[in-house]
Amino acid sequence: MEKSPTTKESLSKAWLVLDVDGVLLDSGRGGLGSWMEVFSERFNVNADALREEFFVPFWDEIVAGMRDVVPSLAEALRRLRWDIDVDEALHCWFEADFVPNGDVVKWASDYARRGVSIAIATNQEHRRAKFLKERLAALLPLNGFVYSAQIGRIKSDPYFFIAAGQELELPLDKHRVVLVDDSPANVRSAQRAQWNAVHFDPSLDWRARVETLLVDHFES
Repeated sequence: MEKSPTTKESLSKAWLVLDVDGVLLDSGRGGLGSWMEVFSERFNVNADALREEFFVPFWDEIVAGMRDVVPSLAEALRRLRWDIDVDEALHCWFEADFVPNGDVVKWASDYARRGVSIAIATNQEHRRAKFLKERLAALLPLNGFVYSAQIGRIKSDPYFFIAAGQELELPLDKHRVVLVDDSPANVRSAQRAQWNAVHFDPSLDWRARVETLLVDHFES
């Protein structure tokens, strides 16, 4: 039997939950390279040194909400003997790294026009999460925004998605929810929490998989 067209009313019960870095934002910055290159030029330093002095020792705890980014970055800057204001450093990082993936933003906006609720689920600390929420809300009609430091778990932990579902007030039937994430570990974690999840891989037809999960559920 021929399937009936999916209505906006039916899709209003569906949720599309998107990752930020690597999905909504272009990690390669449109071929310009890492934000660290901008940071290096802006402050006349080698920002690669932040990996060992900041990201390696502190980032896992920061992104899980166990440590604040400001004193941690300040300590790293002192160790490196860089005379850089912490707020200026964070501002440079956040601004340089905010390069939207225009195709994905348009694709998600099209689903929003079809009645799908759009939300963000991301591994972030508090300061950048606030920045991203404000910037992304100007690009997409967001119905929710959850992040790891808020929940106290990162996305590779299935509890993140259990707590995120409660925070976003998602339907109990998680088959109405589809996560798009560029991390296979996060995809597996979401699936263990009974979410539909699609690996964002430009080499694969991930869009068709999302369409199947979002639409076919309501046509069956």
